[in-house]
Amino acid sequence: MSRRLFGRSARFALAGMFATLSFCGVTHAADYPARPIKLVVPFAAGGSTDIVARLVAEYAGRDLKQTIVVENKAGAGGSLGMEQVARSTPDGYTIGMATMSTHGSNPAVFRKMNYDPVKDFVPVANVLAVPSIFAINPNIPARNMAEFVALAKGAPERYSFASPGVGSLGHVNIENFMMLSGIKLLHVPYRGAGPALNDVMGGQVDAITDNLSSTLPQVLGGKLRPLAVLGAERSPLLPDVPT
Repeated sequence: MSRRLFGRSARFALAGMFATLSFCGVTHAADYPARPIKLVVPFAAGGSTDIVARLVAEYAGRDLKQTIVVENKAGAGGSLGMEQVARSTPDGYTIGMATMSTHGSNPAVFRKMNYDPVKDFVPVANVLAVPSIFAINPNIPARNMAEFVALAKGAPERYSFASPGVGSLGHVNIENFMMLSGIKLLHVPYRGAGPALNDVMGGQVDAITDNLSSTLPQVLGGKLRPLAVLGAERSPLLPDVPT
């Protein structure tokens, strides 16, 4: 990541999953950055967006020879964090992780938001694109998606799903899945994928849709059972899991 990327005068938001870098910046490339930069993650620690942000902070900080401090500002499906970025002083020292939730599903779901996903930010770098997976706690007696749908149809709202927040991509994905499959699950919203994953693994919640990057270690460790990859093709990391 070069200094020229950070020298533009505009607001930024660094997207997590699609991952775009967004920045508030009326500054000059010659003397930028002269002090530490704040990188706002609009979700709780431990999820995919947080993991990617900390990698960006480490490696971009080395390139810029300046500290990039990650700050988690969770809530409202990522909207609170991005509102903080949009309202920050436009001096280039506050950037944020924009995601498909903050700039895609949230604007489509909520009638009123405190930021404009297009006008208030300038996308700077596409950081990462990764598929989501639908996974369940291994104690649920379903080995594939057809079996899970049959269980859910037999007991409406008996089974629950966790999401990173109301209006987040994880929430919208499962709402769409319920509509298409004719089932009804109980929604349990969290302030990020990290705490949501913990409760699914712990058995407090039954299912989750989340990015493969944050769920893969738990899947490989047997703590989650993947039922489907949400994409057009199977993931080479989970070749036995259907789309």
